[in-house]
Amino acid sequence: MDHPENILPKLARAMIEDVTDQGESVSVGSQISTMIARLAAQAGYDVVLIDSRAGLAELAAPAVLGLGATVLLFGTAQKQTVQGYRALFAALRLLALRDRAAGRDADWRLMLKPVYAKASLDPQVSARYRDEWYDLFAEYLYDAEENAGESDLNFDIDDDSAPHWPLVIPFNQSFVDFDSSRAPDQLLQGFYELTFRPFLDQVDAIIAMSATDNAQSMREPL
Repeated sequence: MDHPENILPKLARAMIEDVTDQGESVSVGSQISTMIARLAAQAGYDVVLIDSRAGLAELAAPAVLGLGATVLLFGTAQKQTVQGYRALFAALRLLALRDRAAGRDADWRLMLKPVYAKASLDPQVSARYRDEWYDLFAEYLYDAEENAGESDLNFDIDDDSAPHWPLVIPFNQSFVDFDSSRAPDQLLQGFYELTFRPFLDQVDAIIAMSATDNAQSMREPL
């Protein structure tokens, strides 16, 4: 890094609203969405993946809600994972309440999907982690059962199609020392298939469903 003194000023410029020549403000989320649209327009991409591991910083927020995309919430079955997402969900609950009060469905809640990474082979641990995700969704994002209506968002704890039901990536000792720069074979399909194929199949299903929904929305009259 030749000029580390420039890092903070660049971050500061990236995390503030822009102002157009007409004096209109452009949010960070809008800037990111426009940037992605311009990049995606250069080729026929099937999917655009955004790795947003910046914690709960302002720059990570557009990737969570502002882009209208499926959000995979990675974590391990540890207490700090649940506590961290509890803080996020508590903030998202306020947005959901605002949308519902304004008569909007807050369908963005359906776009959130946990991923159980380095999953244990112990079924009790897996069940506990799934239940903890259900508790988070039920407490902060699902609509109350006693007031449930046709447009309300609510799922049973054992519904494997529900947003709270995690996608699973099982733990594999082979990935502990993953270093594809020294072992290029680790990037070959035969190496990662055994661990990641069920997860990738589920992601493919999400992509296919999203493509179907987009096609249907384009056919609907305005």
